[in-house]
Amino acid sequence: MDKPKVDLQRDVVQNERRQSYENQPYGLVADHLPKLLYPSWHPYSWPVIGSMADLSAASLEDVKDFFRRYYAPNNATLVVAGDVKPDDVRALVRKYFSDIPRGRLLTARRQRPSP
Repeated sequence: MDKPKVDLQRDVVQNERRQSYENQPYGLVADHLPKLLYPSWHPYSWPVIGSMADLSAASLEDVKDFFRRYYAPNNATLVVAGDVKPDDVRALVRKYFSDIPRGRLLTARRQRPSP
């Protein structure tokens, strides 16, 4: 991961935001409605894609920290469907994924303001 790659992906996401929200009739409702429905500490109170200001402000280190924290094996779910033998699947998972280091432990927390 380097700055040119982050800048390229930032441009992609900003363009996606323009196409999906800003250049659509009533598209910015998705920015305003969650703020009206949920308290500011609630994760649903902001849009998933983020604001243009957030996207522009993210540094290379911010992006690296995000991926280290959330894109780690202990924060992933693997779904296997079909006529498989569970022991065979476990062996394949160990073979292909056991070398990937775990990330920091994530805990659910509520960010409520103090009374």
